[in-house]
Amino acid sequence: MTIVPLKQHRWPRHIGHIAVGMVFFISTITCIAAPTDFRVLTDDIAVPGETNLEWQLGHARQSNRFTDSVNPAWQGLFELANGILPQWEASVQIPVVRNNISWRVAGLNAELQYVAPHHQEENFYWGLRGEIAYVNPVDGSRAWQTEWRPILGYRRNAWHAVLNLGLMVPVTGHNQRGTFEPSAKLTRNIDERSAVSVEYFVEAGPFAHLYSHRLRNELALAVVDTKVGNADVNIGIGKGLTASSDRWVAKIVLSFALGD
Repeated sequence: MTIVPLKQHRWPRHIGHIAVGMVFFISTITCIAAPTDFRVLTDDIAVPGETNLEWQLGHARQSNRFTDSVNPAWQGLFELANGILPQWEASVQIPVVRNNISWRVAGLNAELQYVAPHHQEENFYWGLRGEIAYVNPVDGSRAWQTEWRPILGYRRNAWHAVLNLGLMVPVTGHNQRGTFEPSAKLTRNIDERSAVSVEYFVEAGPFAHLYSHRLRNELALAVVDTKVGNADVNIGIGKGLTASSDRWVAKIVLSFALGD
């Protein structure tokens, strides 16, 4: 998230209304091959002793790269994160996916994120997030993989720009080529509680031999970041930028601090 981090350690009063609103919002979009972790990472991490819970939900109409068929689906992610040391956060993620009529667990991820000390209101910052994941895709083979996401950010006045240089590297399975999956975000703060953003995600292909532009899955989203009670809410809607991309995509991310 790009707005003020949570400071209160209690459940938001309107959590049920938020969840219902999320499902209604996304279900009205006729539009998931969207990213498993549908965020652009920033310097917003849990402080030592703080535990955060995050829920992501996305829905898209997926374009097949070689036919005119589509494969509607839902995708979600639950994350439990804890501040373990100053500048360090550890987390566990459970990705889930729904095709046709059933939900299923799609793997298990363990992550560690570091953000270097920096001025919280302006100028440059950097960080790094590393992940080890067991993936259990709906139509693929089970495997282990790692993901590395360098984080580069810059704040100036009401503006905040972030770039994640994602690199996914399988460690088991037949195909162990690393793939380049960058993402970016440009945010304009409206007030202390709200901001508007443009987010960009791309699956660019094997790092040693990137896809041509027309074969990449590129997504651009218009996003609103705000607070509802004690919860940080990130809502976005967008579309694919190439013939190989998802046609339309919507997502919502809800995060809040758990009580002591």
